[in-house]
Amino acid sequence: MKPRHLLVVDDDEAVCQVMAIMLTDRGYEVVTETDARNVMGILREGEFDVVLVDIVMPELDGLALIEKIREHFNILPILVVTGYGSAELTLDAMRRGATDFVTKPVDSTLLDLRIRQSFDLEETRRMANTDGLTGLYNHRYLQERLKQEVERAERYTRPLSVVMGDIDHFKNFNDTFGHPRGDKLLIAVSTTLRQLSRASDVLARYGGEEFTMILPETTAEEALVLAERVRQCVAALVLDTRDGQTARVTVSLGIASHVTGCSSERLIENADAALYKAKRAGRNRVCLASGEDDIEGNGDTVDRLATRDGLITP
Repeated sequence: MKPRHLLVVDDDEAVCQVMAIMLTDRGYEVVTETDARNVMGILREGEFDVVLVDIVMPELDGLALIEKIREHFNILPILVVTGYGSAELTLDAMRRGATDFVTKPVDSTLLDLRIRQSFDLEETRRMANTDGLTGLYNHRYLQERLKQEVERAERYTRPLSVVMGDIDHFKNFNDTFGHPRGDKLLIAVSTTLRQLSRASDVLARYGGEEFTMILPETTAEEALVLAERVRQCVAALVLDTRDGQTARVTVSLGIASHVTGCSSERLIENADAALYKAKRAGRNRVCLASGEDDIEGNGDTVDRLATRDGLITP
């Protein structure tokens, strides 16, 4: 089993060093940070199993940091490690999204136990929210997270986009090569999505051969470029079938971006309408939904945007 990755956040460099030594001796891989304002960037760039957070820090305190982490990483264990251990503070930290609470000075054995318990608790939550075949989030979790992201986009006037995709002619693939090969295809496409996405993106299996990507802090044009990258990478997959044969597949994708007053339900409807426009237009393409009712964009639009970003060679 590979070691778990921990992020320790404390404004005291000496505390970070002691924690790093203590946790490394326990077999963890540890990254430390003394400025809480840098944490979100670190989380987006790397993959961490548990975050350990101090409460009293300058510029951005631990409680505010927990809220920021939870806005983007809903299932990530957050263990509060602080010298201020009142019941009120514990309750406040838990209300904002902390998984558990440990007071300083920290005993190495107790800290290791709490880290493991926090990881196991969040892992149980993750499994309850995950599709068993693909490892993507399931439909129920998708709906919960989309509502949260729409509320955040409304509150802070931030960009938010949704991509809905569908594997073209998936039924024919199953009928031709069998359901076990169809399952392998779903896993391969899901793996491609994870490879192309950021840690803060939410990837879900919407149902059957359909998938959805929730993209926080992403404009329509940025989502269009990502969707085109997904389309190209899936089209490049070479799938083993049976009798030594291989097969290729394509995907169609639709994009919708949040506008003021747009509900999570309407956002999904707009993305779904854009997806079906892509399929009606011949499949293996990306279409963009504009506003709440109008659909615009086609392969040429995507090609111009993608070429501008160096993703397609004309």
